[in-house]
Amino acid sequence: MKSITNGRGADIAMDFAGVSAAVDTCIASVRIGGCVLLAGSVFPVSDISISPESIVRRMLTIRGLHNYLPVDLISALQFLERSADRFPFADLVTKTFPLSETQLAFEYADEHRPVRVAVQPGR
Repeated sequence: MKSITNGRGADIAMDFAGVSAAVDTCIASVRIGGCVLLAGSVFPVSDISISPESIVRRMLTIRGLHNYLPVDLISALQFLERSADRFPFADLVTKTFPLSETQLAFEYADEHRPVRVAVQPGR
């Protein structure tokens, strides 16, 4: 993220996977004053380690989101649709698999640790 923002970092990083490594990546990728939204951490996983000093010095906002309404998800998806040309969202997906290869997608993600793997129905 830092390389595609000229070292600045993202304004907002959102995690929907709920994996500790993804949360760490979100925190590391935001700019000074950035916001991290955690929506995927709804099951117990390994703890993350972050320095409180880092949160304070970087003036980070870290928010959890749980039990959001369907309309909220629709709004978020509409934002992504409207903003697709402004932000490099496609660059965040390393590899896309058809729905029939979902197990292969999980194996690829586990073995290669990409930024994001997508499973696309109808592909």
